[in-house]
Amino acid sequence: MNKDDFTRYYEEYNNHGADGVSGFYTDDVIFEFQGNKLNGKEAVLKYFRQLHLVFTEIMKPQEIFVEGDKAAVEVKNEFVAKVDIPDFLGKSLKVGESTTARFGAFYDIRDGKIAHVRIYSL
Repeated sequence: MNKDDFTRYYEEYNNHGADGVSGFYTDDVIFEFQGNKLNGKEAVLKYFRQLHLVFTEIMKPQEIFVEGDKAAVEVKNEFVAKVDIPDFLGKSLKVGESTTARFGAFYDIRDGKIAHVRIYSL
């Protein structure tokens, strides 16, 4: 995967959610974030589908670096609540309210697909 592939990955996520990014992952992808670890593509896609029941999420990559089988992306995320959320990233949100967060995402690539993702809050 190269920089253009990652740009397309984020565009697909924003436009089509889990269905848009399914083809970017290996079947055995590992996805780590905020102390959570998801194993396998189906677990990751299920998480995305559940997240999008309560949020509209727009990810905007700020910087994308790709070198060989590694990539790093700084991402600005906007989350718009579809339902009242009592606690998300330390905030409560009412329907229609939004919050923005920044994340660093580190990717391992295997056979042209994402095999491991590690997300860190900035």
